[in-house]
Amino acid sequence: MKKNGTIIGLLILICFKINAQGCVGTNNQEREVLKLVNSLPEVVKENKYRKRAHSPIFLRAYIQNTPTKTDRHYYVTISEEKEGRLFTYDWYKVDIRKHLISYYDVINDKTMSLKEWRAQRDHQSKK
Repeated sequence: MKKNGTIIGLLILICFKINAQGCVGTNNQEREVLKLVNSLPEVVKENKYRKRAHSPIFLRAYIQNTPTKTDRHYYVTISEEKEGRLFTYDWYKVDIRKHLISYYDVINDKTMSLKEWRAQRDHQSKK
């Protein structure tokens, strides 16, 4: 079952227009978006753990898509870079005007609040 989900996710990613902007940002607004996502408790906690473990690889936010006329969100991933490749863990949609971050389930094309996502994630980890 997990294999099918992974395959579907990869197919969606192939079809999803990706214009990665990197993890630095090219203007103040992009830097603000990246700072917001990098400040999420999950990212901070994981990076602290990696630092204590002396890992040279840390999680970083990467802008994948910038707002358009029809979609005002930044699409941002949390990824790690290993040997020149990005390994993505989570997707987020950021509305910079409202400073609102939502979790984006790329496999099911579903957006949910961080509170909903955390509750779902915690529920699944207890199974």
